Amino acid sequence: PLEKAVNEARSSYEKVVMAQETIDGVKVDGIDTNLAVMKELLFPVSELGKFLLAVAYWEEPWKSVVFCTVVGYAIVRGWLVFILALPLIFVAVFMVLTRWLSRGRPIEVLKIIAPPPKNA
Repeated sequence: PLEKAVNEARSSYEKVVMAQETIDGVKVDGIDTNLAVMKELLFPVSELGKFLLAVAYWEEPWKSVVFCTVVGYAIVRGWLVFILALPLIFVAVFMVLTRWLSRGRPIEVLKIIAPPPKNA
């Protein structure tokens, strides 16, 4: 019984050490890393902002005409409430489908490139 407890404690300790090494390998201290993570997570929002600015400044007239026509039609028909709710429904369905389809598969590694250290 004592040998079994010692072996179990050693294997638990090895697992803890491996987990800590993994965490230490991933962890990078500093606000620059947090900014890099936020930049990667907000990339789709910034791309949407760029698209809306391009439409507003009429950089590509055909896209602006189509956008204005679709939005105007939605406003006239009274579909604005549905259009505002549609992204939330889409995100909820996407989350449910992703969870359902990825059962049993390991989570993919998210790679974030840390910015170079700044010498101040």
